[in-house]
Amino acid sequence: MLPAIVLGSAFPGLPLTSIDSDYRSVGHHSAGLFLGKAHRQIVWMVPEAGHAGDMETEESLLKGLRQGNANETSCRIIRHGASGSDLIQKISQLFASPAPSTAFLVISPFATTALVTHLLSRGLRIPQDVSVITRDYDPLLEWIRPPSAHYIPPLRRIASRISRLAVEMATSSPFPLYHIQIMPQFCCSESLTVCPEIKGSNR
Repeated sequence: MLPAIVLGSAFPGLPLTSIDSDYRSVGHHSAGLFLGKAHRQIVWMVPEAGHAGDMETEESLLKGLRQGNANETSCRIIRHGASGSDLIQKISQLFASPAPSTAFLVISPFATTALVTHLLSRGLRIPQDVSVITRDYDPLLEWIRPPSAHYIPPLRRIASRISRLAVEMATSSPFPLYHIQIMPQFCCSESLTVCPEIKGSNR
């Protein structure tokens, strides 16, 4: 097999060097943020495609939530298609539950836009009723009000590591196998706050 560098997360067992954001740490960090703000009904919104980085986020998010009060914490998983209508249909089903969700971790900024507009159409406010974190940054998030909390990918550090890996790949034989993951920077925003049930009990 010719040496190659995957810009993205590689599936376990794939003998290719890869470099990406540390999505496993993102999932764990998000779980801590939600639990720290007393959210217990949490939703993980993920595309059906099943990318390696998405699977890493899901695994670590669920593990992090289990480390909290597992008996009281629930994480519903929405696997949605590429269309906004599919996503909205699945979100609507959540709010038929007697225990409404109060926190969402969303991968796609476009899915965040669909979520926010749908919540507003139901009379739900962000963050007063629902908190939202978006995993993948896009300038689109700056146009949402309130802006969504999100993670900023470490693009400069990734570019620097790719340059060094390319030189090493050209000068080393055999080329060593690396799986490099760099933690993105979390950018907090108005879309994340304390669970409304806790706020209500303190009034």
